[in-house]
Amino acid sequence: FQLRVVIWKIKGIDNCLADGETPDVYVSGKHVMDNGTELLERTDTHYRTNDGKCTFNWRMIFEVMVPCSDPRLLLRVWNDNWTSDDPLAEVTLDLASDFQLARRTFDAVDLERGIIRLTHPSHPGEVRCELDIEAKLLPLAE
Repeated sequence: FQLRVVIWKIKGIDNCLADGETPDVYVSGKHVMDNGTELLERTDTHYRTNDGKCTFNWRMIFEVMVPCSDPRLLLRVWNDNWTSDDPLAEVTLDLASDFQLARRTFDAVDLERGIIRLTHPSHPGEVRCELDIEAKLLPLAE
């Protein structure tokens, strides 16, 4: 199967920053296969975010196994720095029911476009930003 994730926009990224900071932002995605292989994707970088919003229109494509023992996808928002990138916010999506439906029907499964709230382990319960995404899980034959 192929998991296609479209990253549309980020809103509220200024919640993660000091006043006046204009970060260079990108989003990464990670899925871990049953054999331990990490599938990694990332968007391009939205430079000089000064209004708390980033626009991407970027598709991440993961070749996944259905079924799998850990049907989760980690999405993380980063500040792209010269020396080292700083994680700003993250969310782990549990796609178990979508993977089960795809396995049962061997057909495409749409995950409708919507807004997901991201947090950070150092700031539990605090919404750091919102991610506008949609996804589709489909057999490789399509």
